[in-house]
Amino acid sequence: MKRSILIVDDMEVNREMLSEAFRGKYDIIEARNGKEALKYIEDTSRDIAAVLLDMFMPEVDGMSVLRRMNETGAIERTPVFIITAENNEAMLVEAYKLGAVDVIIKPFMMTFVRCRIENIIELFTNRNGLEKVVSEQVQKLSRFNQSMVEALATLVEFRECESDGHIKRMCGLTEILMSKVSSMYPEYRLPKEEIDKIVSASVLHDVGKIAIPDNILNKPGKLTNEEFDIMKKHAAKGCEILRKMPHILEDGVYNYAIDIARHHHERWDGTGYPDRLAGDRITIWSQVVSIVDVYDALVSQRVYKKAYDHNTAAKMIMDGECGAFNPKVLKAFELSLMKIHQKHAELTIKDRAKAYESARLLIVDDSEIDRTILRNILEPDFQTIEAVNGYEALKILGDTNLPKIDGVLLDISMPILDGFNVLKLIRDSGSQIPIVLMTSEATRENVEKGMKYNILGFISKPFDPQTVTSKLRTVYHIPEVEEEEEKVSEKKPNALSELDVSASMTYCSQLKNVYSSYLKNANRDSEPYQRVSDILAIVLEEYSYQNKKLELDRDHIMLISNAAYFYDIGLMGIPDEIVNNHNTISDGLIIYEDHARIGAFIVRLNKDKACSFFVDTCAEICMHHHERNDGRGYPHKLSGNEITYYTNMTRLCIEFDRLFFRRSEYNDLQFEFVMKELDVDRGRFDYDFVDLFKSCHVEITNYYRHMKEGLK
Repeated sequence: MKRSILIVDDMEVNREMLSEAFRGKYDIIEARNGKEALKYIEDTSRDIAAVLLDMFMPEVDGMSVLRRMNETGAIERTPVFIITAENNEAMLVEAYKLGAVDVIIKPFMMTFVRCRIENIIELFTNRNGLEKVVSEQVQKLSRFNQSMVEALATLVEFRECESDGHIKRMCGLTEILMSKVSSMYPEYRLPKEEIDKIVSASVLHDVGKIAIPDNILNKPGKLTNEEFDIMKKHAAKGCEILRKMPHILEDGVYNYAIDIARHHHERWDGTGYPDRLAGDRITIWSQVVSIVDVYDALVSQRVYKKAYDHNTAAKMIMDGECGAFNPKVLKAFELSLMKIHQKHAELTIKDRAKAYESARLLIVDDSEIDRTILRNILEPDFQTIEAVNGYEALKILGDTNLPKIDGVLLDISMPILDGFNVLKLIRDSGSQIPIVLMTSEATRENVEKGMKYNILGFISKPFDPQTVTSKLRTVYHIPEVEEEEEKVSEKKPNALSELDVSASMTYCSQLKNVYSSYLKNANRDSEPYQRVSDILAIVLEEYSYQNKKLELDRDHIMLISNAAYFYDIGLMGIPDEIVNNHNTISDGLIIYEDHARIGAFIVRLNKDKACSFFVDTCAEICMHHHERNDGRGYPHKLSGNEITYYTNMTRLCIEFDRLFFRRSEYNDLQFEFVMKELDVDRGRFDYDFVDLFKSCHVEITNYYRHMKEGLK
């Protein structure tokens, strides 16, 4: 059953214009004055999605309707948009105080009006649903916040050669030791809910390593004194980063996380860093996380060391070889060793075996992004196992307790033990398991070297899904499914259900809250992102009209334009000094460019089937909004039709807004000047989209004019 929109205006021509914009998707109810409108509003059997309310009408005016809706509580359920030609500040202020959500200035710009109203209707729908199931939604928000916490923690592991199981092991072991300390010593006793907060906070202990250069973070040998001084800065940096993002953590978790990030390298005798705290000046939770972190580092393989066995690691900690710890915490650690060992082994096995039940292909690549992309490509036909380096791959292949592996996808370029060394060791062991090499440099030398060891072929990076699946289908005799060939940039989107749209807008709203909080704390303006989103909606409307076979409906347009808001969300994972000065700092540009990959990773963390279209679109825009039509962009140097149409359009909107917004006037002449500026570097954009953009110049300039008037 369709929802209704109530249009309240004493002028028939205005009612007809607004009715035409929404007819088909909504049932339209028209009222000529406030008295008629209130009858419809107070009829609770009607499902009114929004009220479009004129201010000046006979009998009962718009302000009286607003007051009545306040008295009955209807204003809480239904968004009200003020329709007016008057720019009366006092009237508009009073309307907002009474609960109006937006003002629509006559004459109407229909494309903008429709997008704005439909977006707010979606937000109200989700808000009302949230109020009905408060406890459930609080849990969902908590899970989302936890996902964002894990995102920050995992950003470190993008840069540091560690297993992503480190996060889970930190949680599991912190819970064991913190609970033991709390039960043994009254002065350290904490309720379970506080211990749970400490466990959640522990995953962010090393978030400051985001700010440490790769050549130090992943150096295979011993650090020099100068390098170690830089490495030690990660504790203070972690605290600094978290202070800028208070809203992604619950209040209690936030305070624990800041303290742990700063003080997990302090030592009982005052020889730690960064503040050289001693004794109980170090909080008990930072002391516990410190020992857990040391233990996990000892028993795990790192770029600079082999893994120690459990007994050796425990003895090193107890004997003081890893620094001085609180004797009481050491005693609790000693009494918990069996549990700690069992938990560590359990989590390590789960990490390695979580996809093993029917797994057949082993993906060996040190890049989390590349492994994720490849896994998503392969999932329809294969189960996958992942190894982050050559050593882990050899260990998996030699483990007879794991299910049989039918093939290996092996990256050539990896630290310490590269793909060719792994390949040689596999063949030297007598195994003839099918192996496909992955590389961005399929040189003649690499091909000859690979063929020497009887490989089945190469897969080039960046991955082309069709090439990957075709090659592997051939190797494993899986028949091809005939599909109509489509340009990558014009792939037809899947149909969206009401659940898809609702779930997507809920996730969008939550993500926007987190991102807006970050922008505010970083003193960055959120308005450019909203302008890009709004302009993209206008351009997509025209694009859908010109390309009817694409079947791009209003829901798709709404989700794509909202996804564009987050194109730079990956900057959350880049230190402020790099963001602000990446052109002047050594290696700053390299670190800055990583925000494209980080953004795609962040938005995928909370992926749900119901909002997969929105998440995939958002990730694609984050990943590739710096690509160029001539292939000279980053991170994958895509070109032409390899770049999706909406990413192409988003990039164009970003560049246009950067140049056009600073103009003193918004008119056709200024629009033409900006388009000429964009034309200077012809390699940036697909000129079909530039022409499309030009065809929207009236709607775009009107949008900026309306926006400018609203800012006055």
